[in-house]
Amino acid sequence: MDHVAIGGRLVGDVLVLSVPDLTGAAGPDLLAESLTAAVVPAARLVVLDLRAAGMVSVHTGRALVLFARGCADRGVECALVPDPADKAASAVLDLVDPSGVVPRFGTLG
Repeated sequence: MDHVAIGGRLVGDVLVLSVPDLTGAAGPDLLAESLTAAVVPAARLVVLDLRAAGMVSVHTGRALVLFARGCADRGVECALVPDPADKAASAVLDLVDPSGVVPRFGTLG
């Protein structure tokens, strides 16, 4: 696999990227590369919709936080929307981003 198919939609200057089920599929480096390739110049806010992402490993969580920090370095805000019912994903994100530098929301609305 040479990329992860990331669905995206741009609403004004907000880009919502839908991360597919990653369970056993792509490594964190490939995910980060695919996310970076999906960002369009018009975006001022990137929202990563993780609700369908499946299991979020510590390595994947770190890649997501590093992606968000890279966005911030380019002047683009980033927020995560994990599945609110997935307590494991929330625990992983708490572990890799204990200060909550990357905002998280329970819904896209």
